[in-house]
Amino acid sequence: MSIRRAMPDVRSEAMEESRDFYGLLGFEEVMNLGWVMTLGSPSNPTAQVTFMTHDATAPVVPD
Repeated sequence: MSIRRAMPDVRSEAMEESRDFYGLLGFEEVMNLGWVMTLGSPSNPTAQVTFMTHDATAPVVPD
């Protein structure tokens, strides 16, 4: 078995700033629900990072 994708979850209280910074690295917003946002690489769909302000279904934000 080989790992094909690992997607980190990052806690952030600065969602727009996180999106802007990762945009400089080539990432684009692919999903945004306000409290959770995923950015992805347009040239490599397996390269993604997710940002969360809180998790509506859990007492803590996963890291």
